[in-house]
Parts: sequence; C-alpha cells; structure tokens
Amino acid sequence: MLNLLLLPLATATGAVTANLTDFVRGETSQYHEDLSPDTLTFYLAVSAYILVWFGLLISGIELTSAKGLWSGVEYIGLFIAGLVAYTMAKGGRMVSRGAQVWVWRMALPLVFITCGLAIYLG
Repeated sequence: MLNLLLLPLATATGAVTANLTDFVRGETSQYHEDLSPDTLTFYLAVSAYILVWFGLLISGIELTSAKGLWSGVEYIGLFIAGLVAYTMAKGGRMVSRGAQVWVWRMALPLVFITCGLAIYLG
C-alpha cells in the first residue's frame, strides 16, 4: 500500500503530464489562441515533460523494490488514471489562460516533489 500522501500527488502528476503533452503537441492553442509563453516558462514546461518519464520510471522501480510489486503498479496506475482523466475530460478547456501558464511553470517542482516523496516515503 502506498503512502496516502502519494495518492493525490501521483494523480495530479498524471494530469499535469497530459497538460504538458497538449502543450508539446501544440494543442493548447485550440483553447487559448493568443497564449504564447515566455522563454523561461517554455523551458520549464519542456524540462518537466522530459523529466517526468525518467522520474516516473526511477520512482516506480524504487517503489517496487522497497514495498513490492503491487505498490509500483498502484503508483503507475494512479499516474495513468490522472493522465486518462485529464485527456478524456478535455481538461485543457477548463484551465484559464493565467492558470495555464502557472501549470507549466509549476510542473517541474511537482514532478520533483512527487518522485522524491515516492522514493523517500514509499
């Protein structure tokens, strides 16, 4: 069983990853036509998108070795649940322009916190 703190964090990381996937694919302009992030925001979003997959892999492996196979499966399952929920609900249209920029900026710290807590707390 995972630590209860990881339940919302893993799901939120999955939803943010789906948001970043929309950003990388250029689908964000479908909902926010005139939104163009500054250079720092762009770098933070792309870095988070790249690092989330590596961090998910490392923390999933660490959870599996520390707590057992089902903890790793539960962690990855929660991540995928957030990813699918955001995609199916078309979450990009629910996020305002201002909040969208802050999602991109705060994605990298969220990835580090979630993966770090998964490794530390298990």
